[in-house]
Parts: sequence; C-alpha cells; structure tokens
Amino acid sequence: MNISRATFGGILDGARYKLTGAIINGNALKIESNERNNGGNL
Repeated sequence: MNISRATFGGILDGARYKLTGAIINGNALKIESNERNNGGNL
C-alpha cells in the first residue's frame, strides 16, 4: 500500500468513529471500494 503505519492507523480511527456514530445514532453507513487495478500486482 506504500503508506505509513501512522497514516493507516489514522484511516482506521476515522472508520471506527464513523461506524460507531452510525450504530449509536442510527445513521446510514455507505461502504465504497477505491481499489485500483495495479496491473495484477496486488
């Protein structure tokens, strides 16, 4: 993925925050994928 552990941790923290808000407040949660085709080199 070529990102630092701190950046990845920040992404996870944000996801945890959004998921918790959706569960507690009954908000909608939209899940998307931003996968890129890397020429088969995943």
